[in-house]
Amino acid sequence: MDLEAVWQQKMVNKCFQDEEQKVARDWLWMLAENRNSCRIKKTEDYKNLYKTGRRVYPNSWIVVNFKNNKLQSYRYGLTVPKYVGNAVVRNRLKRLCREVFQKSEVCKSLPPVDINFVFKKRDPGLYKNLSFEELKNELEKACKRINKYHK
Repeated sequence: MDLEAVWQQKMVNKCFQDEEQKVARDWLWMLAENRNSCRIKKTEDYKNLYKTGRRVYPNSWIVVNFKNNKLQSYRYGLTVPKYVGNAVVRNRLKRLCREVFQKSEVCKSLPPVDINFVFKKRDPGLYKNLSFEELKNELEKACKRINKYHK
């Protein structure tokens, strides 16, 4: 009798553990969907933004194109061409930009606009040695300007 009770308890615990994993997996999926829903993905959206959007130049190495959208929140895109550096440098820049947008309060308070950050051709060492704080300051400066123009 004790063995059967122990076996039943193990099965109940296993079922709850599977349910917890399922809930955690669904929660992570929802986070990933929300994170990706604020990204510009289609080529036509980038082209339209480039043709009809406004431009801001927060510094000499980045151009920001932006335009109002009809959605409830902002969307952003990154244009990091090959002349910026090799794949490691380009992916690092994109990763740092995504992190800024996830953590910065200035970027979270953006109005409903589409934004494209274009990295200009500069010395490859500039991007390779760019720190997170420098990039964060420049992106926040651009977001503040967008807020200023949007009002």
